[in-house]
Amino acid sequence: MCLKGNNCGMKLETGSLVFGIVASVINAAAFLFFIVYITGFNVANSCSEYRNYGQAGVNVGLAFGLMKSAIAFTFSVLLCIGVNEKKTAYVKAYFIYGVVVVVLLSLAAVGVVISLGNLIIGAMATAVIGVYALILHMINLTHQKMLAGEVYGAGGHRPLYNADC
Repeated sequence: MCLKGNNCGMKLETGSLVFGIVASVINAAAFLFFIVYITGFNVANSCSEYRNYGQAGVNVGLAFGLMKSAIAFTFSVLLCIGVNEKKTAYVKAYFIYGVVVVVLLSLAAVGVVISLGNLIIGAMATAVIGVYALILHMINLTHQKMLAGEVYGAGGHRPLYNADC
């Protein structure tokens, strides 16, 4: 099917910008959640007479989640800026970040299936990874369209697909 620069009836840039905004909001909420949870967890355990010896492990996990959400928020904002201001390097940076995330999530899904032996969880994780991979394809097409606009001037661009499709 020939989309001629559109995705689900909207321009590629608009779809990428909407995804960037939604991802930024979700990642900012996750970042705030981890900050509140780390603070609450440590305050609750410091007042307790019986300290939980697993507190250090929980703190490491929460710190990892905090870092992950901060990095994801940063790249989501880069995607929004890149699409809005036509900065192809920012869009490409998000695409590379997304590919790394897909590879790491795929390895984690394989590890979950091997360790737990639960194919249903593995299938659900694969479906989520597949949807994210399609979003990354849209972002890559946006990057290619923006590059074509730079090469051929702001007014015209070379078509992404064959016009005879």
